[in-house]
Amino acid sequence: MPFLRILCPVEHKSFATSVETSVQHKASLPNMIKFSHCPYCNALHGWTPDEAFFDDAEYEASREVSEVASSAGSNVTNALRRQLFAGAGSRNKALC
Repeated sequence: MPFLRILCPVEHKSFATSVETSVQHKASLPNMIKFSHCPYCNALHGWTPDEAFFDDAEYEASREVSEVASSAGSNVTNALRRQLFAGAGSRNKALC
């Protein structure tokens, strides 16, 4: 199973958290703040499952969706991200 990844806000590099889950189960994770030690800046970064992603390609795609939908509000952005992650699940299954 893949580890969720987050982005270091200081170095702008992604790193794996200690949370290992499947694409299908990511949506069922409790939306509470978790903390992960960053190997790049040696700080603890707070994050929620909504902010986490599975690989750098998924992060880049979600960033593009966020930029397009940012003027429409967070509900639209979250809906688009859910659609994106649903599509990412089928890609990840094909790779296994």
